[in-house]
Amino acid sequence: MPSQQPETLVAAEAPANHSDSGGRCWAQAGRVVGGFWGALAATAISPWAAGSAWIAYSGLLNNEPKDNDGNFLC
Repeated sequence: MPSQQPETLVAAEAPANHSDSGGRCWAQAGRVVGGFWGALAATAISPWAAGSAWIAYSGLLNNEPKDNDGNFLC
């Protein structure tokens, strides 16, 4: 009786132009816009920690995927 090998699943690759309007773009928009409002609210609630909130938001923006021109991919 031949041994049965499990099927190998391969993840689908993202399109090269990254211009889809699917969930990835909505997730990126949510992080960018939500992060801005979160930093703004943190500044209003804890003015003494405003610098930390905006530094964290800046780090979030730097980690978002961008194209060669520096624009967000979505």
